[in-house]
Amino acid sequence: MKIMSTAKTHKPLSLKEKIAYGSGDFACNLHYAPISSLLPMYYTGIVGIQPGLFSSMIAISNLLDAGSDVIMGFVIDRTKSPLGKARPWIMRMCIPFAICSVLLFSVPSSLDITGSLIWLFITYNLARTIFSTSVNIPYSSLLSYITDDEAERGILGNIRMVFAFSAQLVISFLALRLVVFFGGDIAVRSGWTKAFSIFGILSVIFYLFCAGNLTEKHSVTEVRRFPSMRDTLHYLSHNRNWIVVSLCMVLFHMSSNISQSSAAYYAQYLLNDVQLFSWLNGSLQFSGLFCLLVILPLLLRKFSKYRIFLTGTVFMILGALFTAIFSKTIYGICAGNVLKGIGTSMIGAMAFGLLADSLTAPGTDRGFIGIGTAAYSFLLKIGNSIGAVIWGQAMSFGGFASSATVQSASALAMIRMTYLFVTLGGSFMILLIALLYRTRGKNIQK
Repeated sequence: MKIMSTAKTHKPLSLKEKIAYGSGDFACNLHYAPISSLLPMYYTGIVGIQPGLFSSMIAISNLLDAGSDVIMGFVIDRTKSPLGKARPWIMRMCIPFAICSVLLFSVPSSLDITGSLIWLFITYNLARTIFSTSVNIPYSSLLSYITDDEAERGILGNIRMVFAFSAQLVISFLALRLVVFFGGDIAVRSGWTKAFSIFGILSVIFYLFCAGNLTEKHSVTEVRRFPSMRDTLHYLSHNRNWIVVSLCMVLFHMSSNISQSSAAYYAQYLLNDVQLFSWLNGSLQFSGLFCLLVILPLLLRKFSKYRIFLTGTVFMILGALFTAIFSKTIYGICAGNVLKGIGTSMIGAMAFGLLADSLTAPGTDRGFIGIGTAAYSFLLKIGNSIGAVIWGQAMSFGGFASSATVQSASALAMIRMTYLFVTLGGSFMILLIALLYRTRGKNIQK
């Protein structure tokens, strides 16, 4: 396989282009944030599905979703369009993605548990396996196509996370309030549908703004033979840095999935006020946003993306320890979440740039950018699947009852463990794996 690249020196991206790039992650998190933090509550607390059944259904769906990522990666590498390889897919798929995401939170009250499970399976896979993949794998690939400057990639990763945290703050503070506003009570299903219809419309606007204001300057211009599966597996299995970044982020997403799935329940049953969920998540996201806006721009002037990534894992560990020690008050938990938010922003922002660096290092083939990004996303979703299964089975093992207004002591203990302690263990493992990242020398071992 011979691949020629158009890699040249280009002027830095304009402020408008940087904002456009970040707006794509704002759109993404208007869907991802409620799916990761509120979907478990909606289906187990409102619809009435037991956590074990819910998590098993999500795990199966995530495996299908992960497989579709790989397919989309090959599609991107083979796409030929005047708009580039990634942007056409964002424009085509953002509207059906938004519609199916709203349907995910729109289970008809006439359905029984079996019907609700079928509704969950169909709408989740339409939203995530098909349309989310068709939008977000191209979006994740954009960073490798719009600039070759490693320093600018670090800045763009930071900007992307600013928009991601902003969307998560919107969901944390507005989602449940809008549900109650439109439905009169959190248990009224029509309130959920109307609230997430607003978020769906907003996501389409931001996706189109993103794709419409960027130019893919570094697409592959000549491919004599597209990479085969064997070529791809050889490339990725010999790309040390890609493996390290992928494993770190699998653990990051898996532990975050477990913790965030229990956040609303922790507020409801341990702090006795479900609306405190906005403060639990908001404290984490606000501190992360502050770090992205104030701290990281200063750090990026003096330190590498890799060092900032390592520093983020330390903040995650400290935050998890603080939260566990002061877990009985909302103030103590929020204080620990401030530290975790700083760590989360450092890890998330730098991971995007480190991934792009691993796929475009000197001497590497640019024909693997799409599939390399897709394989990375595939692994993240495997991690999310494992996290979903662990959370659901842990809650069932603890005796959590969806229909009960008061939970047993064992159920409360399981909520406390999954929300407070999983992040601590995951952060330690991320730190150990990250130390294997190669900062000098060739990234690809031929």
